[in-house]
Amino acid sequence: MVASEVLMLFFFFSGIVAACLVFLVFCATQMRDTGFMKRPHPVVWRVVKGTSIIYLVGCIWFLFQVTFPRPSSTPFLFIASPLFS
Repeated sequence: MVASEVLMLFFFFSGIVAACLVFLVFCATQMRDTGFMKRPHPVVWRVVKGTSIIYLVGCIWFLFQVTFPRPSSTPFLFIASPLFS
């Protein structure tokens, strides 16, 4: 890889992490309390709910990355587990 490609990949992942963190802060401050989850603190459950929303969006994105005859998501599967190579 060329240095500019590495830098571009770094900025790409940094942007995703920053967007997720901003979304979790938004969830912690603006989401409603569910009512039945009081402990340890309602903010914790808001962040957990926001994390599950991020996971759901990631799964939906990953679902649409698979194309035929060869999946284009193979590099992402390799990151998840080397057994997919």
